[in-house]
Amino acid sequence: MGELFYWLLNMSIAAAVTGTVIVLIRLIRRIPRRVSVLLWIIPFIRFCIPLGIGGKYGLMALLSGFTTKTVPVYDGNLLKVSMMNSVQAADSYFPVTYRTDLLADVFRYASYIWALTAAVIVAVMTVLYVTTIRELKDAKPLKDNVYCSDKILSPAVYGVFRPRIIIPGTYKDMENLDLVILHEQCHIRRLDNLWRVIAFFTAAVHWFNPLSWVFLKMYLADVELACDESVLSRLGEDGKKLPEKHEEAANLEADMQVLKKKEEMGAQYAITQLFYDNKKYFDFVEKAKAIGINIPIIPGIKPLNKLTQLTVIPKTFHCDLPEALYKEASQCKTDGEVYQVGIEWAVQQCRELLENGAPSLHFYTANAVDSVCEIAKQLY
Repeated sequence: MGELFYWLLNMSIAAAVTGTVIVLIRLIRRIPRRVSVLLWIIPFIRFCIPLGIGGKYGLMALLSGFTTKTVPVYDGNLLKVSMMNSVQAADSYFPVTYRTDLLADVFRYASYIWALTAAVIVAVMTVLYVTTIRELKDAKPLKDNVYCSDKILSPAVYGVFRPRIIIPGTYKDMENLDLVILHEQCHIRRLDNLWRVIAFFTAAVHWFNPLSWVFLKMYLADVELACDESVLSRLGEDGKKLPEKHEEAANLEADMQVLKKKEEMGAQYAITQLFYDNKKYFDFVEKAKAIGINIPIIPGIKPLNKLTQLTVIPKTFHCDLPEALYKEASQCKTDGEVYQVGIEWAVQQCRELLENGAPSLHFYTANAVDSVCEIAKQLY
């Protein structure tokens, strides 16, 4: 058992290094989430397989530069296989012979704690999964593989081998129901529930490594965003004019449920993400009231002031620029001209919001205070 934990610890360290590289790659926004989600296979392999192909330019050679040493397993003319050995607490490795009796005792007792904790986590996950599936057996069929249940709060795919799409019984966003179903069908096609189970099991085995849980959270977020991208690509440009939501939310309904939960936990008001189309704000407020959200929802405003923001803002904040605003701003030749267009649009936007019941205004300045001051002068 101690020898198993020794190599498991080495695997976990190697996976932490490769996973950190993937986290950095995810920061490159030009890389689609449909691509970045596939990159998680690299740390997954390192979490699960202690062996690696050797060679001057191989991954094991690269990792050895960070984790100091590899142990040769097979050294052939065409193929070299090695194991990562970051811990270096042994004199020999097959079997592992520790340098001191103290180290042997440490790894033996640590292996008992690891095995017991991992078993408990896996057991809890299994019980939760089985209980959830049983509780949802009485879900009522709507159409095809889509069901309805009052026991859930947001749409999701339930089940691994016979997955079903289940919609909350209180679901009200019927206008976008087809989009929600397309999103969940994408999960089914990609076998995402199976991969999620594998990912949770991997994190449970490596529970002692905090990065395994960080990677799990990021992987799950990438899975959702990858499905969103797939649906949008199938819909084409016309289908991309969706109501704005948090970029990591599966859909607007899920976003609403999160806001409602925050209100139940004591939130006294909410501030929206920046937007440029007031209709989306009014629709959001109306839908929020329909599900019982009563706290003031304050609109978030950010005036345009640079040409580069025509592309940066939609990509960074996942919001649409109205056609009229984009057309007028894109004809500008300098940042100064965009600055004036941004002020004029924001003033009109703020006046309409206040006239139609917005409780107040929140400005995202981002070090562009002058334009906000100019807007305030014209409003007040």
